Amino acid sequence: MSQALWMRLREIAWSEYKTSTGNAERIPRLLQDISSRKISRAIKASHMLWKSICSGDIHPAAEPTVPFLLELSQLVTAEVKLEILDILKSCTASLITIKDKQPWQEQTWTLLSKALPQLRGMRNGGSEDIRVSAESVIELLEANADVN
Repeated sequence: MSQALWMRLREIAWSEYKTSTGNAERIPRLLQDISSRKISRAIKASHMLWKSICSGDIHPAAEPTVPFLLELSQLVTAEVKLEILDILKSCTASLITIKDKQPWQEQTWTLLSKALPQLRGMRNGGSEDIRVSAESVIELLEANADVN
């Protein structure tokens, strides 16, 4: 990381993005909490983030959030990595169901698709749970490569 996470988070106009509950101003704090060394804090933040960006449907705040989740997945514990993979899987599954994507949805799909090499790396290393979770995201992306 060339620049601290919190500094890069500040560069995004989060108030312009929507979540399931309103604007995305809380997302930077949730992402910082996901990177916490306190596992309970990180897990709680991941659940709150999941509810905000992809619970029931995918929300526009997913677009700027996905790259941070991918980055954080390389830095966190196995338990938190599983939570991140679950968020990525939910985002992917939601995007598959949308026929006429808006630009932010297309961009989010592109970001997820470009993460295939990273996801394959997770599939080839780590715990069995991480391998299975990474594989489920990979399968969704590869089976629906023509969705975008």
